[in-house]
Amino acid sequence: QFRVQHPPPHPLPLLKPLFCRCRKLPRALKDWPAFNDLKQKIDDFNETCPLLELMTNKALKARHWERIATLTGHPFDFESDTFALRNIMEAPLLQFKEDIEDICISAVKEKDIEAKLKLVISEWNNEEFTSHSSRI
Repeated sequence: QFRVQHPPPHPLPLLKPLFCRCRKLPRALKDWPAFNDLKQKIDDFNETCPLLELMTNKALKARHWERIATLTGHPFDFESDTFALRNIMEAPLLQFKEDIEDICISAVKEKDIEAKLKLVISEWNNEEFTSHSSRI
C-alpha cells in the first residue's frame, strides 16, 4: 500500500507563485515553446493533485493498484519500500483520470462494506441456533 504522510502537504500553494510568475512574463515569451511546455506541465500537475490525493487513501489494496496498472499500462511496485510519488507520476494518470477516480472511490466503498460485513459476522458468530423437530 502506498504510504504517505497524513495529511500530505498540498503542493498547490507552492505552485501558485510559480504560476503567477509565468502569467506575468512578457507576451513575447509566452509564444515560446518552452513557456507553453512549462504552462502545460503546471496545468497537468494541478489537475493531477486531486487524483493523487484519492490514490493515497488507505482503502486502496493490491487489487486496486493492479487495476490501475492494467488500465494505465504502467507497472506499480506498490509493495516496495522504494515506491514513491515519482513512480506514480510516470504513469499516464490524466489520460485515465475518470477511471482511476472510479477505482479509488470504489475502494473506499468496498472498505466500508468489508467493515460492515465483519461487524455482522462478529455479531452472528456467537449466536447458537437450535432446531426442534415438530411432529404433526
